[in-house]
Amino acid sequence: MSAKQFDVRKELLSRPNEWVGAFQLSGRWLKVGFRTDVMYPVATPYWEDSIERVMPQAFKDELDRCIPIEDVPEEERT
Repeated sequence: MSAKQFDVRKELLSRPNEWVGAFQLSGRWLKVGFRTDVMYPVATPYWEDSIERVMPQAFKDELDRCIPIEDVPEEERT
């Protein structure tokens, strides 16, 4: 059996205004959420807590690389 593939887009829509996925960029983890006030996915460094404090908009390639946020290794959550 194969593991079920993570569908970050589905998670973004089902859990708006929460951090649901993460991806690596230049060796650092960024988390991804969906802001309903602006209606698009956003990403921010893993150490930020508030979904209001975002950096760039998350793009297709980054979303395609997302894993579930709970699967980010504990030692890399900084």
